[in-house]
Amino acid sequence: MNRNVLWTKGHKVLSFEVFTDGEGESVNMLGQIGFIKYFEDVVDPSLHVDITIFDTNGLINKLPIRSGSVVKLQLTHPSQEDPFQLSLIVTNISGHIIDNKREIYTLTCETKGALSNHTNRVWKKYTGSIAASVSTIINEKIEGEINEVDTTSNELEFYGNYRRPFKVISDLCRKAIPSTSGSSKIGNEGTAGYLFYETKDGYNFRSIDVIFKSDTELETSAESHKPILHGVSGRIIKARTLNQRKIIDSVTKNDMVFAIGPAGTGKTYTGIALAVKALKNKNVKRIILTRPAIEAGENLGFLPGDLKEKLDPYMQPLYDSLKDMIPSEKLKKYMEDEVIQIAPLAFMRGRTLDNAFVILDEGQNTTHSQMKMFLTRMGKNAKFIITGDPGQVDLKRNAISGIKEAILILKNTPGVGIVHLDESDVIRNKLVKKIVHAYKNIENNS
Repeated sequence: MNRNVLWTKGHKVLSFEVFTDGEGESVNMLGQIGFIKYFEDVVDPSLHVDITIFDTNGLINKLPIRSGSVVKLQLTHPSQEDPFQLSLIVTNISGHIIDNKREIYTLTCETKGALSNHTNRVWKKYTGSIAASVSTIINEKIEGEINEVDTTSNELEFYGNYRRPFKVISDLCRKAIPSTSGSSKIGNEGTAGYLFYETKDGYNFRSIDVIFKSDTELETSAESHKPILHGVSGRIIKARTLNQRKIIDSVTKNDMVFAIGPAGTGKTYTGIALAVKALKNKNVKRIILTRPAIEAGENLGFLPGDLKEKLDPYMQPLYDSLKDMIPSEKLKKYMEDEVIQIAPLAFMRGRTLDNAFVILDEGQNTTHSQMKMFLTRMGKNAKFIITGDPGQVDLKRNAISGIKEAILILKNTPGVGIVHLDESDVIRNKLVKKIVHAYKNIENNS
């Protein structure tokens, strides 16, 4: 075994750095590790790591290592393809023993989120969905990423009352009702409530009812947890939020699915991944990606070049997703052979789309007639996904968005699935969640 690689309960410890000045200069202490204890608990909002050090160089005083020091661990596990890194804060040093020429002590470490919980307070008024309020509190008051936030069916108006973020969210756990429960009662009266906890992937606000589903539900849920496919360079492409998994489940059950939500929620990316998977598994013979050729509030005038060159700016987001999933040469061949077609919505008129996985992106910018035309293109052995954000309509004033109308008309139609995503599903830079939430507040109050 490589002497520079340590093992801890099935994990390999690849690196261990202690930072002497914030996150500036660091010292590699991999060779000084005795053993590591790693704790994750669904009833604990913060993960904990105990690192026992066999210090032969007196580094505890030379660096020095103190409460508040930053440490970084890089680990791998046989169940995961890629290493993961933990950035931690030393919160306690215990068991300091001097033995011959070495010092033995244990560093108790927590994530930066636990530290920010001690230093921050929640004070302002919150309204609306409990899940959205939890996402906002994490983004604004806790230093850390969101892993999963299960949607809630009830809304709540409350004040932070200058309490710590973990305390506020813990109280919300008892008041939240999962959107799938079918109950209008709170907490122990109707549902099992929620759990708030941290894993290496981030913070989780999970419905106990959703976690402990019926056997039938678990079967579907287990499938949606699996990677959709392996993209370029072995990149694992999978659903990262509950609602993204709902898209996978809905596509499995229905031939037509509407995925509705704000920018950055991964609705189009998930749809394209499912399309590529269907093509690789030979469930369909072609992929067709389309969107209305409408600028976001700008008129770019006449674009130079041939037809493809004119259309490429509109279709670039779709190209970007495909490039993550299919090697460039193979993608080029698919497009030359029209196995993958990318075209504006206007080009769909008169076609019958058989044996195809079809995705309409930016569906909020379709008119009534465009949406009706598109939906009636469905042929035999076809899957349709329509994505859109009703909050980003770029149509002329007073024009009715085709996707809003279609959802109302088709909401009770067998074979049609509708999945709503919200700001808790945003997987771009965490600032995007704050932007979406801020605009939502203004739009709701205007």
